[in-house]
Amino acid sequence: MEQAIGTAETVLLYMETGTPGKELDALLTDKSKSVGERHREMMLVFIKTQLHVIVPFGFSGDERGIQDFQGALMNLMQTVDLNGLDVQDLQKASEETMQVMLKRAFGIERMPSLELSRVQNLSARLAAKMQEPAFLDMAENLYKSRMAEIGSSDQFKQQQAKVALQDELLVPCYLDVLREANIPDFEPDDNGYVKLQTVVSLNAGDPVVSQNVSAALVAFNSRVPIMA
Repeated sequence: MEQAIGTAETVLLYMETGTPGKELDALLTDKSKSVGERHREMMLVFIKTQLHVIVPFGFSGDERGIQDFQGALMNLMQTVDLNGLDVQDLQKASEETMQVMLKRAFGIERMPSLELSRVQNLSARLAAKMQEPAFLDMAENLYKSRMAEIGSSDQFKQQQAKVALQDELLVPCYLDVLREANIPDFEPDDNGYVKLQTVVSLNAGDPVVSQNVSAALVAFNSRVPIMA
């Protein structure tokens, strides 16, 4: 647990005072990129920073290292008192890190809190929308059309098109959910999209939220394989 807390606090320090924070500042002023691109780049800054921090603890400096670290953390959380002070310290550092990232990359001064039941409800709405037959039919047809235009020989352009389709297809789903839910401080705009992504991510360990997200991604990616 000491390593987990130390890692979280070190990542927070980098975001507050180091080069990663400056990278986030650049995203705030870059209006040439979509909200989806900026959110992905924000999370990439976080992953790169976390990777830099965990290597001295014996994890490899690649994607496998991140996976191993997250797996070790999940296993650890199953063996400790979730109401204990150590867990509270870990959660505090993680939440403060996310708040710093959101402020520097998107100008979000305060990340509004939501009860777990509301996050579960939002994730269920999102999962239902992503699994609607009409939506999946439209998304699949658009995907096949874009891939056919590019051709199978240019894998780089195909990957670029897949990333663009994530924004084109999925961001509107998030915004529709926000319009229907009508939750204060979660407006159906770019920042609202980022906030919804954040609350779902922060509660990904909840079984209900995890099941909703997993069901949506499996159904969507089976028809429209654009998610890495």
